[in-house]
Amino acid sequence: MTEAVFDQREQAARTANAQLEAAKDGLLLAEAEKAQVEAQRRELMWRRGRIEVTAPADGIVSRRMARVEVAGLGTIAGKVRLVSPEVDKSTRLGRVRIFLGDNPGLRVGSFARGIIATSSGNGLAVPASAVLYGPDGPTVQVVRANRVETRRIKTGLASGAMVEIREGLEDGDLVVARSGTFLRDGDAVRPVITERTKLSEARQ
Repeated sequence: MTEAVFDQREQAARTANAQLEAAKDGLLLAEAEKAQVEAQRRELMWRRGRIEVTAPADGIVSRRMARVEVAGLGTIAGKVRLVSPEVDKSTRLGRVRIFLGDNPGLRVGSFARGIIATSSGNGLAVPASAVLYGPDGPTVQVVRANRVETRRIKTGLASGAMVEIREGLEDGDLVVARSGTFLRDGDAVRPVITERTKLSEARQ
């Protein structure tokens, strides 16, 4: 091999090595950009989860009624007439306009506390502490023949510390008011009916 050919091939090898290092650097840069984009996607999904308003059940809110408690006047019935479609990004608050009628006791600048009822129902309800949420959906623990039994349910509306049960329970079922991992299927318990809720609180 002549010296000129050797120099030519050595230069080609150096060029190939430089291109390889540049490609490695480009790969590292692409991976870093990918990680950055993924972090941005997770942040956007987190923000979306914070601003997205979801309902406990499918349906359309066709009517909204409101009760407004005004200092010195007590409770006044009103009707929601306008809901702003935008939520303030900084305060995360939205605007609702409520028609209160022509009560002469209402004055400009008065302050009140309002409660808006978006829906209502009449059915079975259990304490929120009785509902367990797992990968297979919500469940409750019931007592049959002094034995614990886990039962899958379908929940509905939630109000305060109570949750509506649409499927999975019958009127008269004994429900463990405070469910937890300390009770398992088949455990022997002595149910005690509480006077306040008329539900059951199992004790081992």
